[in-house]
Amino acid sequence: MENKTKDRILVGDIEAATITFFKSIFKKQDYIVDFLTAEDDFLKTAVTNIPDLIFLATDMGGMDGFTICQNMKMNERLQNIPVVFLSETLNPDIKSKVFDSGGLDIVIKPIETNEILMKTKIHIGFNQFQKQTEKQLQKIDKQSDEIKALETRQQALREKLKSLTHHVPMGILRTKPDGRILDANPALFNLVGYKSLSDISNPMIQGFYYNKEDRKKFLEKVTRGEVTNLELRFRKKDDSPVWCSISSVLQENVEDGVYYLSSVQDITERKKIEEEKANLFIQLTQTEKMASIGQLAAGVAHEINNPVGFVSSNLNSLEDYLSDLTELIKLNEKFIRTLQETEIDSAAMELKHEIRKFSTRIDLDFLMKDIGELMNDCQEGLDRISNIVVDLKDFAHPGKKDPELVNVNVGIASTLNVITSELKYKAKVFADYEVVPMIMAVPQQINQVFLSILVNAAQAIDKTGEITIKTYQEKKDVVIEISDTGCGIPAEDISKVFDPFFTTKEIGKGTGLGMNIAYNIIEQHRGSIMVKSQVDKGTTFIIKLPVFEGKE
Repeated sequence: MENKTKDRILVGDIEAATITFFKSIFKKQDYIVDFLTAEDDFLKTAVTNIPDLIFLATDMGGMDGFTICQNMKMNERLQNIPVVFLSETLNPDIKSKVFDSGGLDIVIKPIETNEILMKTKIHIGFNQFQKQTEKQLQKIDKQSDEIKALETRQQALREKLKSLTHHVPMGILRTKPDGRILDANPALFNLVGYKSLSDISNPMIQGFYYNKEDRKKFLEKVTRGEVTNLELRFRKKDDSPVWCSISSVLQENVEDGVYYLSSVQDITERKKIEEEKANLFIQLTQTEKMASIGQLAAGVAHEINNPVGFVSSNLNSLEDYLSDLTELIKLNEKFIRTLQETEIDSAAMELKHEIRKFSTRIDLDFLMKDIGELMNDCQEGLDRISNIVVDLKDFAHPGKKDPELVNVNVGIASTLNVITSELKYKAKVFADYEVVPMIMAVPQQINQVFLSILVNAAQAIDKTGEITIKTYQEKKDVVIEISDTGCGIPAEDISKVFDPFFTTKEIGKGTGLGMNIAYNIIEQHRGSIMVKSQVDKGTTFIIKLPVFEGKE
């Protein structure tokens, strides 16, 4: 039975030599490989055994590879499979046809083994990543429905609590300023698991607080006038916690003197719903983040392919240089041995001449200089790959819920590094960063806001345009302005920009959750986000986040 866990590759080329070459390459590789030498059965073969990667010659005899690729992209089952073209030449016309037909990459003949294996690994890896992203997108609808259901449930609970307030007595409690309980109604005793006041061995309110610090908060507020809906946990008779909302006012009468009159409501169920909703929002945020990364995957692959290509080329040159240097070293060793035999001076002179001649032929000075430059180029390429991977990994990581000190300039730079490929063909990016104070935030969440706005800005630009980013301090806020010269937003849609599921994009191009998630993230960070836009002029998003003042 065929092993379904192996990746499948389809190679199409009318040249028998190319097919033979690919067979030799993949002979020892752990792939399932199908080969075709004509265009007739190409689509039928691809649909029957869906490949994970296709190598396709630009010349397939009766029909060129570009037409085959276009036909394949119209097939729902084949449209997302990466296609790498095989071509005898590379010119602007060929390159344009490759990408216009839906191709992702091109290899120029004669083909190098290392290049094929490297591109196979990269494209199959990103194809698998995109498939995982599609699954994440499918989860969005389900999670969105769950959020709506929770909101409906929460609204129903509010109505129920309102009804209970009118028809069922809530917990009522009277205490002295020192904490001694004067009396309470049955609903309060039922809340904490006691039958009556006589059932409490030490009738002091301090014993009911699950967290002693909450008692201090209550006293600080009540001494300033009154307490309204202070949320804290009481300790029940069995030591389990129960969430309560307390409202209290200072009272006085002849019999009891000064005392606090408090109403106590059980809000445990509401707290559970809020926690479920918060956790679901985190999951939805992460899903939307992974969906964004999936949309950027092809561009990231291209960004990594460029340095990988010239590093591979440089390594080939270095291999030739090393061969020449090895031959030169052998000649020098032979020359040294000859010098030790003083009776054959003529042989030494001949070797000396041969070494000089060989050094001239290989241009030793150029070779030594070029080695250093090639090594520097390789290091720069590897650093570029490393930076992209690190920033992408940091962005994709769910991160911690706890905020930390964040430099927004660093966050913007990191986000730009991730989406360079999305922006560079659409817009020139102008960054005007001022030195701004740190903010207290969850960095992955803040970076997601930047990414959503920047991707929208790029998509709003029809051909080419500009994106301008400014950061500065305004009183106690750090301000981030992101402007584009795109198509703008109609006036009637401005108020809907941050609504959930609102989008002006085509079906399948957006979830309508990106800007809603961005709005909620900024709101959770006690900031604000607004948008200004003019049709055919562009759009500006303005984000304000509070400066960290060392008090949190």
